Amino acid sequence: MRTITAIPATAIALTSLMLFTSSVDARRGGGGFTGGGGGHSIGRSASRMSHPVPSAPRSIAHSSQRARNASTSNKVHHQDQRKRTAAGKAAKSGNRNANAARMEVQQRRLGAEHKSGGRALQPGQAAGRNAVRNLPVSKAVAGTALTRGRVAVPGNLRPRITLTRAPAIAFRPRLLPFVQRHWRAPFFWAAVAGIGYLTIPELYYDRFYRCVNVDDPDYQCAVDLLSAAALNEDKETARVRYPMPPNATYKYTATAAPKAESNACTFDAFVERQWNSPFVWVQIPEVGNVTVPEDYYDRFFADISKDPPNYPAACKVLTEALAGDTVAASTAEMGQTL
Repeated sequence: MRTITAIPATAIALTSLMLFTSSVDARRGGGGFTGGGGGHSIGRSASRMSHPVPSAPRSIAHSSQRARNASTSNKVHHQDQRKRTAAGKAAKSGNRNANAARMEVQQRRLGAEHKSGGRALQPGQAAGRNAVRNLPVSKAVAGTALTRGRVAVPGNLRPRITLTRAPAIAFRPRLLPFVQRHWRAPFFWAAVAGIGYLTIPELYYDRFYRCVNVDDPDYQCAVDLLSAAALNEDKETARVRYPMPPNATYKYTATAAPKAESNACTFDAFVERQWNSPFVWVQIPEVGNVTVPEDYYDRFFADISKDPPNYPAACKVLTEALAGDTVAASTAEMGQTL
Protein backbone atom coordinates (compact mmCIF):
# COMPACT_ATOMS: atom_id res chain seq x y z
CA MET A 1 0.00 0.00 0.00
CA ARG A 2 2.79 2.43 0.76
CA THR A 3 4.33 1.75 -2.56
CA ILE A 4 1.15 2.46 -4.46
CA THR A 5 0.59 5.63 -2.48
CA ALA A 6 4.13 6.92 -3.19
CA ILE A 7 3.82 6.58 -6.94
CA PRO A 8 0.84 8.91 -7.31
CA ALA A 9 2.56 11.46 -5.14
CA THR A 10 5.60 11.35 -7.37
CA ALA A 11 3.49 11.73 -10.48
CA ILE A 12 1.70 14.68 -9.02
CA ALA A 13 5.04 16.39 -8.23
CA LEU A 14 6.36 15.85 -11.78
CA THR A 15 3.15 17.17 -13.27
CA SER A 16 3.32 20.31 -11.13
CA LEU A 17 6.93 20.92 -12.14
CA MET A 18 6.12 20.65 -15.81
CA LEU A 19 3.17 23.08 -15.56
CA PHE A 20 5.34 25.58 -13.69
CA THR A 21 8.07 25.36 -16.32
CA SER A 22 5.57 25.88 -19.13
CA SER A 23 4.13 28.93 -17.38
CA VAL A 24 7.59 30.47 -16.96
CA ASP A 25 8.52 29.80 -20.58
CA ALA A 26 5.28 31.30 -21.71
CA ARG A 27 5.94 34.49 -19.75
CA ARG A 28 9.52 34.66 -21.07
CA GLY A 29 8.29 34.31 -24.64
CA GLY A 30 9.82 30.88 -25.08
CA GLY A 31 8.19 27.99 -26.80
CA GLY A 32 6.21 25.43 -24.79
CA PHE A 33 4.93 22.05 -25.65
CA THR A 34 1.42 21.67 -27.03
CA GLY A 35 -0.73 18.65 -26.91
CA GLY A 36 -0.74 16.31 -29.79
CA GLY A 37 2.76 16.89 -31.11
CA GLY A 38 6.30 17.16 -30.07
CA GLY A 39 7.39 20.03 -32.36
CA HIS A 40 7.77 23.72 -31.32
CA SER A 41 6.41 26.84 -32.93
CA ILE A 42 7.77 30.38 -33.06
CA GLY A 43 5.79 32.69 -30.80
CA ARG A 44 5.26 36.58 -30.78
CA SER A 45 8.88 37.28 -29.97
CA ALA A 46 9.80 35.51 -33.16
CA SER A 47 7.20 37.61 -35.02
CA ARG A 48 8.90 40.84 -33.80
CA MET A 49 12.24 39.61 -35.13
CA SER A 50 10.65 39.00 -38.55
CA HIS A 51 10.26 42.78 -39.41
CA PRO A 52 13.88 43.51 -40.59
CA VAL A 53 13.88 40.48 -42.86
CA PRO A 54 11.89 42.02 -45.78
CA SER A 55 13.66 45.43 -45.38
CA ALA A 56 16.99 44.07 -46.64
CA PRO A 57 15.68 43.16 -50.13
CA ARG A 58 14.00 46.63 -50.54
CA SER A 59 17.28 48.44 -49.67
CA ILE A 60 19.20 46.34 -52.15
CA ALA A 61 16.59 46.97 -54.84
CA HIS A 62 16.70 50.73 -54.26
CA SER A 63 20.51 50.74 -54.47
CA SER A 64 20.41 48.76 -57.71
CA GLN A 65 17.87 51.16 -59.20
CA ARG A 66 19.98 54.19 -58.22
CA ALA A 67 23.05 52.55 -59.78
CA ARG A 68 21.14 51.90 -63.00
CA ASN A 69 19.85 55.50 -63.05
CA ALA A 70 23.36 56.89 -62.46
CA SER A 71 24.75 54.70 -65.23
CA THR A 72 22.04 55.87 -67.65
CA SER A 73 22.63 59.50 -66.68
CA ASN A 74 26.39 59.18 -67.26
CA LYS A 75 25.81 57.65 -70.68
CA VAL A 76 23.47 60.49 -71.68
CA HIS A 77 25.97 63.08 -70.35
CA HIS A 78 28.86 61.54 -72.30
CA GLN A 79 26.76 61.37 -75.45
CA ASP A 80 25.81 65.06 -75.11
CA GLN A 81 29.44 65.95 -74.46
CA ARG A 82 30.57 64.06 -77.57
CA LYS A 83 27.90 65.82 -79.63
CA ARG A 84 28.99 69.25 -78.36
CA THR A 85 32.65 68.43 -79.07
CA ALA A 86 31.81 67.31 -82.60
CA ALA A 87 29.75 70.47 -83.18
CA GLY A 88 32.63 72.63 -81.90
CA LYS A 89 35.11 70.92 -84.21
CA ALA A 90 32.74 71.38 -87.15
CA ALA A 91 32.34 75.10 -86.33
CA LYS A 92 36.13 75.60 -86.12
CA SER A 93 36.59 73.75 -89.40
CA GLY A 94 33.95 75.95 -91.00
CA ASN A 95 35.65 79.10 -89.71
CA ARG A 96 39.01 77.94 -91.09
CA ASN A 97 37.46 77.24 -94.47
CA ALA A 98 35.78 80.66 -94.52
CA ASN A 99 39.03 82.44 -93.60
CA ALA A 100 40.91 80.52 -96.28
CA ALA A 101 38.29 81.51 -98.85
CA ARG A 102 38.57 85.20 -97.87
CA MET A 103 42.36 85.07 -98.13
CA GLU A 104 42.13 83.47 -101.56
CA VAL A 105 39.78 86.23 -102.76
CA GLN A 106 42.12 88.92 -101.43
CA GLN A 107 45.14 87.32 -103.13
CA ARG A 108 43.27 87.12 -106.42
CA ARG A 109 42.23 90.77 -106.10
CA LEU A 110 45.78 91.91 -105.43
CA GLY A 111 47.03 89.85 -108.35
CA ALA A 112 44.41 91.36 -110.65
CA GLU A 113 45.32 94.89 -109.56
CA HIS A 114 49.00 94.18 -110.18
CA LYS A 115 48.35 92.82 -113.69
CA SER A 116 46.06 95.73 -114.59
CA GLY A 117 48.55 98.34 -113.42
CA GLY A 118 46.48 99.23 -110.37
CA ARG A 119 47.78 100.16 -106.97
CA ALA A 120 49.84 97.08 -106.22
CA LEU A 121 51.35 98.67 -103.11
CA GLN A 122 48.81 99.54 -100.43
CA PRO A 123 49.42 101.70 -97.31
CA GLY A 124 51.31 99.66 -94.69
CA GLN A 125 50.75 96.38 -96.56
CA ALA A 126 52.77 95.47 -99.67
CA ALA A 127 54.81 98.64 -99.28
CA GLY A 128 55.61 99.22 -95.62
CA ARG A 129 58.76 100.64 -94.08
CA ASN A 130 61.07 97.89 -95.30
CA ALA A 131 60.14 98.54 -98.93
CA VAL A 132 60.76 102.26 -98.45
CA ARG A 133 64.20 101.57 -96.97
CA ASN A 134 65.16 99.62 -100.10
CA LEU A 135 64.20 102.21 -102.71
CA PRO A 136 66.07 102.31 -106.03
CA VAL A 137 68.96 104.76 -105.97
CA SER A 138 70.72 106.31 -108.96
CA LYS A 139 74.31 107.42 -109.16
CA ALA A 140 74.98 111.11 -109.48
CA VAL A 141 74.86 112.34 -113.07
CA ALA A 142 76.42 115.62 -114.17
CA GLY A 143 74.26 118.14 -115.97
CA THR A 144 74.92 119.87 -119.30
CA ALA A 145 74.20 123.26 -120.79
CA LEU A 146 70.74 121.97 -121.74
CA THR A 147 69.87 119.59 -118.88
CA ARG A 148 69.91 119.51 -115.13
CA GLY A 149 71.97 116.80 -113.42
CA ARG A 150 71.02 114.13 -110.88
CA VAL A 151 72.36 114.43 -107.34
CA ALA A 152 73.51 111.53 -105.17
CA VAL A 153 71.37 110.47 -102.23
CA PRO A 154 73.14 111.39 -98.96
CA GLY A 155 74.13 108.40 -96.87
CA ASN A 156 72.53 109.76 -93.69
CA LEU A 157 69.42 111.06 -95.48
CA ARG A 158 66.24 111.56 -93.46
CA PRO A 159 63.51 112.44 -96.00
CA ARG A 160 61.24 115.36 -95.21
CA ILE A 161 58.27 113.09 -96.05
CA THR A 162 57.88 109.37 -96.74
CA LEU A 163 55.01 108.06 -98.89
CA THR A 164 54.38 104.33 -98.42
CA ARG A 165 51.60 104.18 -101.01
CA ALA A 166 53.09 103.93 -104.46
CA PRO A 167 51.46 105.43 -107.56
CA ALA A 168 49.95 103.22 -110.24
CA ILE A 169 52.58 101.42 -112.29
CA ALA A 170 51.53 103.17 -115.51
CA PHE A 171 51.88 106.54 -113.79
CA ARG A 172 55.39 106.09 -112.40
CA PRO A 173 57.37 107.22 -115.49
CA ARG A 174 55.80 110.65 -115.10
CA LEU A 175 57.54 111.05 -111.74
CA LEU A 176 60.98 109.96 -112.95
CA PRO A 177 62.06 113.50 -114.08
CA PHE A 178 62.03 114.50 -110.39
CA VAL A 179 63.99 111.54 -108.99
CA GLN A 180 67.21 112.99 -107.50
CA ARG A 181 66.76 116.04 -109.74
CA HIS A 182 69.14 118.92 -109.14
CA TRP A 183 67.43 122.28 -108.64
CA ARG A 184 69.08 125.67 -108.56
CA ALA A 185 67.12 126.65 -105.46
CA PRO A 186 67.20 124.79 -102.10
CA PHE A 187 65.12 121.61 -102.06
CA PHE A 188 63.84 118.86 -99.79
CA TRP A 189 63.87 115.08 -100.17
CA ALA A 190 60.74 112.90 -100.39
CA ALA A 191 60.84 109.07 -100.33
CA VAL A 192 58.13 107.46 -102.48
CA ALA A 193 57.50 103.69 -102.52
CA GLY A 194 58.04 102.17 -105.94
CA ILE A 195 59.76 105.33 -107.26
CA GLY A 196 62.79 106.40 -105.25
CA TYR A 197 63.82 109.75 -103.80
CA LEU A 198 62.20 112.88 -105.23
CA THR A 199 63.62 116.36 -104.77
CA ILE A 200 61.09 119.12 -104.01
CA PRO A 201 62.02 122.82 -104.33
CA GLU A 202 61.62 124.52 -100.98
CA LEU A 203 59.23 127.16 -102.38
CA TYR A 204 56.90 124.40 -103.64
CA TYR A 205 57.07 122.01 -100.71
CA ASP A 206 53.93 123.20 -98.88
CA ARG A 207 51.82 122.76 -102.00
CA PHE A 208 53.42 119.38 -102.68
CA TYR A 209 52.61 118.33 -99.11
CA ARG A 210 48.96 119.24 -99.60
CA CYS A 211 48.85 117.06 -102.73
CA VAL A 212 50.18 113.91 -101.10
CA ASN A 213 49.30 114.19 -97.41
CA VAL A 214 46.05 112.20 -97.79
CA ASP A 215 45.07 108.53 -97.62
CA ASP A 216 45.24 108.32 -101.42
CA PRO A 217 48.04 110.68 -102.52
CA ASP A 218 47.18 112.83 -105.54
CA TYR A 219 50.24 112.14 -107.68
CA GLN A 220 48.71 113.95 -110.67
CA CYS A 221 48.68 117.10 -108.55
CA ALA A 222 52.31 116.44 -107.58
CA VAL A 223 53.41 115.99 -111.21
CA ASP A 224 51.65 119.19 -112.32
CA LEU A 225 53.26 121.13 -109.47
CA LEU A 226 56.82 119.88 -109.99
CA SER A 227 56.49 120.31 -113.76
CA ALA A 228 55.50 123.93 -113.21
CA ALA A 229 58.56 124.33 -110.98
CA ALA A 230 60.77 122.97 -113.77
CA LEU A 231 59.15 125.35 -116.28
CA ASN A 232 59.67 128.38 -114.06
CA GLU A 233 63.31 127.44 -113.55
CA ASP A 234 63.73 126.99 -117.30
CA LYS A 235 62.39 130.50 -117.90
CA GLU A 236 65.37 131.87 -116.00
CA THR A 237 67.63 130.82 -118.86
CA ALA A 238 67.57 132.75 -122.13
CA ARG A 239 66.25 130.55 -124.94
CA VAL A 240 67.01 130.83 -128.65
CA ARG A 241 64.01 129.98 -130.82
CA TYR A 242 64.28 127.38 -133.54
CA PRO A 243 62.40 128.56 -136.67
CA MET A 244 60.28 126.08 -138.59
CA PRO A 245 62.32 124.65 -141.51
CA PRO A 246 60.93 125.36 -145.00
CA ASN A 247 60.39 121.68 -145.73
CA ALA A 248 58.60 120.95 -142.42
CA THR A 249 54.84 120.35 -142.29
CA TYR A 250 52.25 120.77 -139.58
CA LYS A 251 51.13 117.69 -137.74
CA TYR A 252 47.97 119.54 -136.73
CA THR A 253 46.43 122.98 -137.28
CA ALA A 254 44.03 124.31 -134.68
CA THR A 255 41.10 126.52 -135.72
CA ALA A 256 40.35 128.41 -132.50
CA ALA A 257 42.68 130.65 -130.53
CA PRO A 258 43.16 130.13 -126.78
CA LYS A 259 41.21 132.46 -124.49
CA ALA A 260 43.17 134.65 -122.13
CA GLU A 261 42.82 133.33 -118.55
CA SER A 262 44.55 134.53 -115.41
CA ASN A 263 47.12 132.14 -113.92
CA ALA A 264 46.58 129.75 -116.85
CA CYS A 265 49.38 127.84 -118.54
CA THR A 266 50.63 129.61 -121.69
CA PHE A 267 52.43 128.29 -124.77
CA ASP A 268 55.20 130.91 -124.84
CA ALA A 269 57.89 128.46 -123.70
CA PHE A 270 56.93 126.00 -126.46
CA VAL A 271 56.79 128.28 -129.50
CA GLU A 272 59.57 127.23 -131.88
CA ARG A 273 61.22 125.28 -129.07
CA GLN A 274 64.18 123.03 -129.79
CA TRP A 275 63.65 119.78 -127.84
CA ASN A 276 66.32 117.19 -127.03
CA SER A 277 64.10 114.49 -128.53
CA PRO A 278 62.20 114.22 -131.86
CA PHE A 279 59.21 116.57 -132.15
CA VAL A 280 56.43 117.71 -134.49
CA TRP A 281 54.92 121.07 -135.44
CA VAL A 282 51.46 122.30 -134.45
CA GLN A 283 49.96 125.65 -135.51
CA ILE A 284 47.78 127.48 -133.00
CA PRO A 285 46.03 130.75 -133.97
CA GLU A 286 47.39 133.85 -132.20
CA VAL A 287 50.13 131.73 -130.63
CA GLY A 288 52.36 130.57 -133.46
CA ASN A 289 54.24 127.41 -134.33
CA VAL A 290 54.32 125.14 -131.28
CA THR A 291 56.62 122.13 -131.13
CA VAL A 292 55.46 118.96 -129.41
CA PRO A 293 57.70 115.96 -128.52
CA GLU A 294 56.57 112.87 -130.41
CA ASP A 295 56.27 110.83 -127.20
CA TYR A 296 53.70 113.31 -125.84
CA TYR A 297 51.80 114.10 -129.01
CA ASP A 298 48.90 111.66 -128.49
CA ARG A 299 48.08 113.13 -125.08
CA PHE A 300 48.49 116.66 -126.42
CA PHE A 301 46.23 115.94 -129.41
CA ALA A 302 43.51 114.40 -127.21
CA ASP A 303 43.12 117.77 -125.45
CA ILE A 304 43.64 120.22 -128.28
CA SER A 305 41.31 118.44 -130.71
CA LYS A 306 38.28 118.72 -128.44
CA ASP A 307 35.44 121.10 -129.25
CA PRO A 308 36.21 123.58 -127.84
CA PRO A 309 39.95 122.81 -127.46
CA ASN A 310 41.15 122.21 -123.89
CA TYR A 311 44.21 124.43 -124.16
CA PRO A 312 45.06 124.53 -120.42
CA ALA A 313 45.26 120.71 -120.31
CA ALA A 314 47.30 120.58 -123.53
CA CYS A 315 49.69 123.18 -122.13
CA LYS A 316 50.18 121.05 -118.98
CA VAL A 317 51.16 118.10 -121.16
CA LEU A 318 53.93 120.19 -122.71
CA THR A 319 55.01 121.45 -119.28
CA GLU A 320 55.38 117.83 -118.14
CA ALA A 321 57.34 117.07 -121.32
CA LEU A 322 59.70 119.98 -120.58
CA ALA A 323 60.42 118.62 -117.09
CA GLY A 324 61.57 115.33 -118.58
CA ASP A 325 63.46 116.97 -121.43
CA THR A 326 65.53 119.25 -119.19
CA VAL A 327 67.04 116.62 -116.86
CA ALA A 328 69.77 114.08 -117.49
CA ALA A 329 68.76 110.41 -117.66
CA SER A 330 69.35 108.58 -114.38
CA THR A 331 71.65 105.56 -114.16
CA ALA A 332 68.58 103.46 -113.31
CA GLU A 333 66.97 104.52 -116.63
CA MET A 334 70.17 103.65 -118.44
CA GLY A 335 70.10 100.13 -116.95
CA GLN A 336 72.89 100.77 -114.42
CA THR A 337 72.76 99.92 -110.72
CA LEU A 338 74.85 100.81 -107.74
